[in-house]
Amino acid sequence: MKKGRFCVVVLLLLVAFAIFFSAIDAQAAVPTYRRTWEYFNINLALSPNWAFTIMPGHRYEFYDDTQPDNEGRGNQFYELFLGPVYINKLNDNVTFKLPLWYYYMGFPNIPGGASGRDNDYYYSHNFEVVPTFEIKLGSFVLANRIILHNKLYANNAVYTEEAQRRGWSLLMREMVSMMYFLNESIALSIGDEVFIGLIEDRGTNDNRAKIGEPFFEQHGFSMNRFYAGILYRFDPTLTIHPQYILESLHNPSDDYELMKKGHYFYLVVTYTIKLY
Repeated sequence: MKKGRFCVVVLLLLVAFAIFFSAIDAQAAVPTYRRTWEYFNINLALSPNWAFTIMPGHRYEFYDDTQPDNEGRGNQFYELFLGPVYINKLNDNVTFKLPLWYYYMGFPNIPGGASGRDNDYYYSHNFEVVPTFEIKLGSFVLANRIILHNKLYANNAVYTEEAQRRGWSLLMREMVSMMYFLNESIALSIGDEVFIGLIEDRGTNDNRAKIGEPFFEQHGFSMNRFYAGILYRFDPTLTIHPQYILESLHNPSDDYELMKKGHYFYLVVTYTIKLY
């Protein structure tokens, strides 16, 4: 039994490193950025079937080889998720979850002459619908999570009129992931997430000046993220999940050309408070 688990762990590590190094090699010639990214997830368990999420997040950019003289580096992103989560354990092995979250995205502007950016604070208001299936197979947990990211308001330098800032676009993010629990406290994780624009906002879809946040989404494939990490469970209420993320940005208006790649140290801390 122990030998079988050891072989599985070795196989997972080999797959993770193969994907990681092949992805880096394929993207070696494009601009690169490096960031840290943290979430603190407070999960209020209201009943066996309902919870409420309060989850602030923060990203810090400490390197971007397209920006001279350290311009744009520093606090790059603030975010906040708020909302209920419906939980239904379909059987002993399959669990369905449905978070319904308001999602705030804030982009602090770093002053600098080369880009012409001013000191405005950019932000967007969004609504997330996140159907998730988790399947437990022995020590493995397989998950399929789909984020339906509805953007309702986008404040940035390009949308100068209030009518442009109000609208609706829909981005689908699908992530397939796998965890292997070495014991009750420690698990290895691996996953991949694709970003595909499904609906463009009709009032801004002729403006191709900018791609990405905080702008309304464009139709088509725009991003991929590869995740690999270790989850540690201190007790039933507290877990930490440090991960590495390899991110690639693509241009949906130009045959999905690879534009940039990014490397993240990604940390999720989850604290659960049982209220029933």
